[in-house]
Amino acid sequence: MIRIRSDETDSRRGAILLLVAIAMVAMMGVMILAIDGGLLQRQRRIAQLAADAAAKAGAIEILRQRPESVIASARSEASRNAFTDGTNGRVVLVTYPSADATYGGSNFVQIDVRDTVRSIFAGFIGRARIPVNAHAIGGVTGTTQSCITALSPDASPGILVDAGGLVNAVGCNVSINSSSSTALCVTASEGGTLAAGGISIVGGYDSGCRGTVTPAALTGQTAVADPLALTAAILVTDTSGACNGGAYRLVTVVADTTLNPGIFCGGIKAAKSTSIARFTPGLYVIKGGGLSVGSGGTVIGTHATIINLNAPSANGGASKFAVIDFGSDANITWSAPTSGRVATIAMMSPSGQGVIGHLQQNQITSTANATIDGSLWFPDQEMRLGSGGTLTINGGVVAFDILFRSDSRVNVTGFGGGAAYGVLKASIVR
Repeated sequence: MIRIRSDETDSRRGAILLLVAIAMVAMMGVMILAIDGGLLQRQRRIAQLAADAAAKAGAIEILRQRPESVIASARSEASRNAFTDGTNGRVVLVTYPSADATYGGSNFVQIDVRDTVRSIFAGFIGRARIPVNAHAIGGVTGTTQSCITALSPDASPGILVDAGGLVNAVGCNVSINSSSSTALCVTASEGGTLAAGGISIVGGYDSGCRGTVTPAALTGQTAVADPLALTAAILVTDTSGACNGGAYRLVTVVADTTLNPGIFCGGIKAAKSTSIARFTPGLYVIKGGGLSVGSGGTVIGTHATIINLNAPSANGGASKFAVIDFGSDANITWSAPTSGRVATIAMMSPSGQGVIGHLQQNQITSTANATIDGSLWFPDQEMRLGSGGTLTINGGVVAFDILFRSDSRVNVTGFGGGAAYGVLKASIVR
């Protein structure tokens, strides 16, 4: 029989107690860390929720076009979420317009929330409170990334890039709703090129004209909704009223002439090398006669929108409708309004204009560099675009079908023009 001495048993009991004591200290440390970590994460979530709520509130005021209320509304919403600037050591900073490198300007508001959390564990090392920070940016953005959209359900092609044409839309997408097997044609001769963020086609890509397309077009896709339909529909409500001067007449610009917002019945024409038509800020409704610029004529629009419609019924109605025609020798500089009911729309013609069954063909071309800051909306009309220099559209192009003319250089930026594109919405962007 083996006997264990009592002094050996006592020694082992002491060792176990020591191990238990050490383990309990470690477990308490882990528990304290877990409690501290949980409190810290909880407070960070609360701070972030307050920052997000403040950013959304500020964005809603921007969408409502009440810039004077953005800061107050953001601070009020932060307070409703228990974060009031200067109370209980909490800080709420509202920066409007936003100074962020990506989401900067008057379309965005920046929120920074700061707080501290009482700590158990960190107090042992001299840090009784731990800082907690949250950041959010809210603003007005568009609901779509498709900046070139051909709406026709069966056009062949829905989009054509003619010989030598170069179309650059790398910051956004191209969408073609035509189910035709030849819905897209990029002419291979002379190096036709279409580059975009993405290219979506309901139908197919014409195998007989395969120029350079980047990235590869996705065929058999779902049709996209008209990204400007809601915005443009709102504008149509602003088109009623009497003709300027109460008369139906063509306004012919032959010299340097300033035009003011109103309803122009009979059209506007600037077709001489001496013609300079300056459109001051506001809405221009053309009823019959269209807008024609050529022979070296110049148009300069500053925060202006054109809505092109049928003539009044008493003056011929649809039979007197004429398109927007900027000939190849036109000089163009145009910017859409950045706020108000016509924000981001440069030129448009709603559905149902002109003689039924006849496809209206609008043209915006130039021999020189030309810039349009804003979007073009012609849902049941053709749009022909091109330039001997470079035509830059800082916005979107939405039309029944779209032709990019031969040897043209066209840039379409979508969001890159500094204004939201498509139907506008208030959202948290970061």
